[in-house]
Amino acid sequence: MLNLVQIDGVIVDEAVTKDAWFDEFRAPHTDAARELVAEVICQIEEYEKKKRLRMRKRKDTPKAPDKTTFETTVAAIVSDLCYHYSRDPERRVSVSRSHQLVGSKSRYASEIASTKVRITLLDYMASPELALVVQRIGEKYQDRRTTIQAGPQLIALIEKHGVDDQDFKKTGYKELIVLREKRGENWFTDKSKELPYEDTPETHRYRAEMVRINDWIEAADLSFDAASCVTRVPVDIRNRNLRRSFTATFTQVGRLNGGFWQGMNKEERRGIRIDGQPIACLDYSQSCPRILYGLAGATPPREDIYDIPKLRGHRDGTKLLLLSLMCSDQERTKRPKGSRKLLPKSPKATELFQWVAEAHPALRPFFWTGIGLNLMFRESVILVDVLLTLIDMGIVALPIHDAVVVRHDTKEQVKEVMLVKFREHARVDGVVKEE
Repeated sequence: MLNLVQIDGVIVDEAVTKDAWFDEFRAPHTDAARELVAEVICQIEEYEKKKRLRMRKRKDTPKAPDKTTFETTVAAIVSDLCYHYSRDPERRVSVSRSHQLVGSKSRYASEIASTKVRITLLDYMASPELALVVQRIGEKYQDRRTTIQAGPQLIALIEKHGVDDQDFKKTGYKELIVLREKRGENWFTDKSKELPYEDTPETHRYRAEMVRINDWIEAADLSFDAASCVTRVPVDIRNRNLRRSFTATFTQVGRLNGGFWQGMNKEERRGIRIDGQPIACLDYSQSCPRILYGLAGATPPREDIYDIPKLRGHRDGTKLLLLSLMCSDQERTKRPKGSRKLLPKSPKATELFQWVAEAHPALRPFFWTGIGLNLMFRESVILVDVLLTLIDMGIVALPIHDAVVVRHDTKEQVKEVMLVKFREHARVDGVVKEE
């Protein structure tokens, strides 16, 4: 049963939420926020002077931008803490103190706010004299991360300057094209390790596409009608930046991640407004197996691909079986993770897989080859093409993996574009359904 409360005018579920991750790209967005950050900087400098931790003023040199590093790091810490305190005073922010991670050079991390200076500044700000941060140091062998929250003095500054979450804004990702490691069956998890890579004409093109998509969505007239639905957490409609994430190589997955709408469920998305108008969510149905039929040079069945006679009534479980057959690079003898309650109890896993293979003989040569990740990539190529085409048409679309959220009165135009693009890329007909 939901325990509903109202936070900043938004109805939310009062369930305990997970810690937020420290966002090094958060920054002050208004004069009031900048004044608050400037006051914190002055307090830290006075603290350093009083404790004789630093006697000379910081300066910038070409090789050592000490002043900029210091001020930007303070701004990132303060901005993220103020942002989360304004949205939920009890929520903690997880932050790494690892010298192996913090300050290491990476195309993904901020060159300033991720330096080792952060660790020192957090300790200063958590001191009893400053009391700007409440810091709980993580335990290495307990797998617990350090968490931080706004301290009493920072809370006093928030009240003094009258700032809230609207005064702080995410400045965007440093890198829009992400290459991640493959971790077992977590084929496209956003928590897997980010990998270094060398740029190519292909990655430059992908990045340029993402810039165009992000710029279009950033300029869109988006709003959220909190009264029309129940949400789990307050919605920040300014969180619109997307990245495109690949797995292991640039021919696998390639899905677009980020944006406030991606973490929403069907009920919550009802509150999104584009140009003040209600929305429709259109998604490709059975897209990966249909793309695979195209690669096999065969025609997919007109009916539901996941409707298999021996598994009728177990559509969600059948979908997991087919996904495993396409994504696994070696034959498996166990049921897919999460399918226990979605499939009949008595048949062995090998028998279940056999039933799916018998229903789709044209796809059989591709099973257990790991082609599924490439199918997801092809699906992402189709979706990016759809988004760019809609931009040319002046239509705003918010992507969700294999779906788009669009203004309700444009859904027929969008559906036509989606079907045309699917046919162009997959060489078979696609199926688009409204959620």
